[in-house]
Amino acid sequence: MKLVIKITLFTSLFALLNSCESTFIEPIDLNGLVPYMSLNIGDIRQYYDEAEGAYIQYEVVDTTRRVDGQKVFKMKNTLFMPDGFNFRAILYYFIKDNFFIATRLDTVTDYPQDQITNTNRNKFNEQKLAKIFPRNGDYFLRNETYADSQKFFFKISIIDSLITNCGKFKNVAQYEVIDSEPDWNLLIYYAPYYGNIGSVLENKYGKSKIFAAYIKANNKEIGSYTKLHFGEWINIRSKK
Repeated sequence: MKLVIKITLFTSLFALLNSCESTFIEPIDLNGLVPYMSLNIGDIRQYYDEAEGAYIQYEVVDTTRRVDGQKVFKMKNTLFMPDGFNFRAILYYFIKDNFFIATRLDTVTDYPQDQITNTNRNKFNEQKLAKIFPRNGDYFLRNETYADSQKFFFKISIIDSLITNCGKFKNVAQYEVIDSEPDWNLLIYYAPYYGNIGSVLENKYGKSKIFAAYIKANNKEIGSYTKLHFGEWINIRSKK
């Protein structure tokens, strides 16, 4: 069950480690605005779960079109477990109206009837994951067309800093999930320019802290990339 929760977390969307770097990673200023998430072919985000010894990797590999013509980015998501178990999925995302959004390519045909709240339901099961330019105190609904018992909200707090294995980030957006079920707590973190840098999930099974070890965004690399394949992980380079 614990593994299923982790897979669900990282397919919808992303271990806090002792950092070997104490200096701040400075975000790159793009004409006075620094987005907290971007999508580019070639982007890679690699996370490490210290408790499980597992890696999770997201790689943007292509673009395509939804059936309605909306351009989306194709992302390959892989979970690597130390026992050789691999979980793979192809996911689709796009950015629109200041939101980073997960979507399906085709209209949803297996949508449970009890989740439909009106006739203008979300045909592509779009999920708002993050704001491109978040502000402290922002509050928004992730899944608008779900039944009330299945909806959850994000509450954003801008925190001073967060340490990951990539380094120390400033002005981090912390997303707290507000859910109808109080028996679990999820925090998700985004950094200026570099996007998602990790998450912390706490429930009755324990606490999972999963943070970025390597990020390649807009051709800039930070952290240490680990080459992953069945049962053999090789650290091949480190970028500052």
